[in-house]
Amino acid sequence: AGGGSIKAQMKRADASGARWALIVGDDEASANRVAAKPLRGAGAQIALAPEEVAAHIRAAENA
Repeated sequence: AGGGSIKAQMKRADASGARWALIVGDDEASANRVAAKPLRGAGAQIALAPEEVAAHIRAAENA
């Protein structure tokens, strides 16, 4: 949610203290994927099926 460029939205997410950003752009939507990007600590953005997102984030948070 939220308007503006993806860069502005990512800045707002970071400033809010969010630990993850979930991104669904045109490419992700057409591939039925969600990009999960960690905003805190190490880790790379990963594309996941929507039903995999919660389990992936839980596992990463508990690692």
